[in-house]
Amino acid sequence: MHALTRSLVVAFLLLPVGAMAQSKPDCSGTWTQVQPPLGPDETHIERLELRDSVLKVTLDTRMAAGPLGSGGGHFDRTYSIGAPAETTKDKDGVIRSVAVTWDGLALVFVRTTQEGANTTTARDVWSVSEDGTKLTKSSETTSWRGTSRDTRVFKRQ
Repeated sequence: MHALTRSLVVAFLLLPVGAMAQSKPDCSGTWTQVQPPLGPDETHIERLELRDSVLKVTLDTRMAAGPLGSGGGHFDRTYSIGAPAETTKDKDGVIRSVAVTWDGLALVFVRTTQEGANTTTARDVWSVSEDGTKLTKSSETTSWRGTSRDTRVFKRQ
């Protein structure tokens, strides 16, 4: 009987730890940008697929055409969460690296671009709301021009 009591006490003490442990949020799905608001003919849609430590991002944008608009585009990229930074060098000698890690319940992307003597570093933090309906992307970019901050909010479709 004494061993049973000891087992129950240990189980009781460990219960709060297990109850507090949180799994990583699943950001998989289709997300549409809602903040800042886009123009009537503009869209920013991201399809995210998270499996274990692999995140696939598919981005489709449609922007206003014209002197200041690009008309939009398509982007596909796969990231390995927790892996060493992935570095590439293009034909013009520009070196780009990106590393993705979990920081608590948020995904953190650290991007560095080295172009000659100029280095740009960006830190993006992606977090999903508790109810799973909102994805917030906050970024801070630092370059020789200074530091800028940006926040975009997406709604799950």
